Amino acid sequence: MPANKIKLAQIPTLTFHSDRKTAARRTAPIPQLACKGPACKRFQPDAVQCYNMGGAGNDVQWRCEADLPEGIRMGGVEVSCEGWARPGDEYVLKGASTSHLPSQPPR
Repeated sequence: MPANKIKLAQIPTLTFHSDRKTAARRTAPIPQLACKGPACKRFQPDAVQCYNMGGAGNDVQWRCEADLPEGIRMGGVEVSCEGWARPGDEYVLKGASTSHLPSQPPR
């Protein structure tokens, strides 16, 4: 098995950086971290770290953390990784994951 092919469910943590792009095999590289939402105009984190909370195949639950200033919180973070052979593959390309971070002001 190629060294850069890994089962998504076996990845313990993923770290996303705002100034880096993903690795790519089947698609073009994209930013590792994309901030979306009204609070992104005020602040965008430099990095987000996500922890594998369990799952199987390509259905993995992630808990993500970032250093955010008071008054800004993360919404539901979406983690997506490039499937090795096709979309939805349980094997992914190492370094080819991205995170969409909806940040929101407090309620």
